[in-house]
Amino acid sequence: MLDGYVDTLLYRMHLTKGARYQAARRHQRRAIASIWSIIALSMYVFTASTVLAIYDLSAFGSLEQHLIIANMVMSAFIIAFSVLEQGKKHDLKAELFLRCAQGIQRLRDELEFDRRINGLSQDDVAAAVKSYNDLVHDFSDNHSETDYRTFRINIGKHQGEFFYSIYQPLKYWFDCWSIMLISIFVPPMALLLLYWIAK
Repeated sequence: MLDGYVDTLLYRMHLTKGARYQAARRHQRRAIASIWSIIALSMYVFTASTVLAIYDLSAFGSLEQHLIIANMVMSAFIIAFSVLEQGKKHDLKAELFLRCAQGIQRLRDELEFDRRINGLSQDDVAAAVKSYNDLVHDFSDNHSETDYRTFRINIGKHQGEFFYSIYQPLKYWFDCWSIMLISIFVPPMALLLLYWIAK
């Protein structure tokens, strides 16, 4: 009976550890995406300001006025966006999730080693459960459902579910990089719209 519980505990540790490694990777990528988003938006504002300073856009109807307003709005948006992203502390969360995952991995390795070499008593298992719960609850944030599901796919738990196995990693990828993609592709589309309105 104790062996069955230990098997369940080891499996729970494996899933939690994997999901937290996945969460650490997601937050690392979100931190990178945030930086590149701010760079891209800033470059668009800088480029628009340079164009407005150098060229006479009066031949394009009201484009110049629209571009000036858009530039001011975008500058304010970049400030607000930077503060918001800074407040999310993706780098710190990535580090904490990584430490938690490493702690669970170390505990799991110790438990498995003791089980195979020395055998486990009820007190040993109770101590392992307490250490595991302490590791999980010491960090107030929890990994997301997407982290957990993506890890399960990575270890082959949904091999027969083709569409789910495609959808979930795409969702995870989009969660990591969508903010950067929007920052890169939406401003040129908005510029084209302003040009079309000004004509």
